[in-house]
Amino acid sequence: MKNKKKLFAVLAAVLLIAIVGVGSTIAYLTDKEEIPNTLTVGHVDITLTENQVEKDSTGKEYIQTTEITDKGLTFGEVLPGQTVPKNPTITVTEDSADAYVRAKLEVTAPDGSKITEADLKVLEDALIAQIKADDDWYYNETDGYFYYQSVRKATETAVLFKTVTIPGEEWAANTAGQTFNIKVYAEAIQADYFTPATTEGKISGWLGSTGEPIDVMGYNK
Repeated sequence: MKNKKKLFAVLAAVLLIAIVGVGSTIAYLTDKEEIPNTLTVGHVDITLTENQVEKDSTGKEYIQTTEITDKGLTFGEVLPGQTVPKNPTITVTEDSADAYVRAKLEVTAPDGSKITEADLKVLEDALIAQIKADDDWYYNETDGYFYYQSVRKATETAVLFKTVTIPGEEWAANTAGQTFNIKVYAEAIQADYFTPATTEGKISGWLGSTGEPIDVMGYNK
């Protein structure tokens, strides 16, 4: 039987503001030979979730609840300058091998939106700055990934950011009534027998034996 080894795991997405995202879980496994000395290779598996939100007693502010979702969040009628809770959380599952994790952001607006690319960059830059302020993450400007700086074991988590602030005076008045999306991608790779690339002592990339960036592929369970 031919071995089909998949070294990488997990692609998931979360959307913010008016559009609900869909999360998925991917992992790698190997086939095994039907012989007495069978070797079964473990897998890497993560989830990408966040706390649900609800309006507070004033009906103006959003607050987090204890409910967890992997379907994304929708915020309606947010105001310029308002900060809303959002905590994309990568969790290594209970039956997973140890893993390195990384994440990437994508901030977009629907076709025809009055929100410009420059407007979106203001929001994206603010999120990047928030994540970079956390020493647990390193931002690689070349590939656009945020790399968590330690191995995550089964049930351990990595929170990418905690809040999103809607731009105020940085955005034009014509953005009123518009929607935008924040998509978060999360990926994992086995920690054992894999050495990530480093920059000034910080994990900054996942490279293969030839020095080329690893293109993460998943194995659907």
